[in-house]
Amino acid sequence: MPANFLDLHIVDFCQLDCKHCYLNKGSSIMPLEMLISICTDFLQTDFPLPRNTLILSGGEPLLHPDFIEACNIMRRLTVV
Repeated sequence: MPANFLDLHIVDFCQLDCKHCYLNKGSSIMPLEMLISICTDFLQTDFPLPRNTLILSGGEPLLHPDFIEACNIMRRLTVV
């Protein structure tokens, strides 16, 4: 079933150096407050498709210092 999706780049760096990567590596980390705000706005929007999907991405999202908390926040926000 089609879904609306939000792909959040929560970091802009990773540990690899892939030749095909489009990412301009930096050292930025999305604050958890921004993650909450963006996800809340997205989930409260009345889209024409019935399902919403949140995706954590970036460079390597597992390198976010608060990755576990980010996952927990997204779980809490998406519980119906």
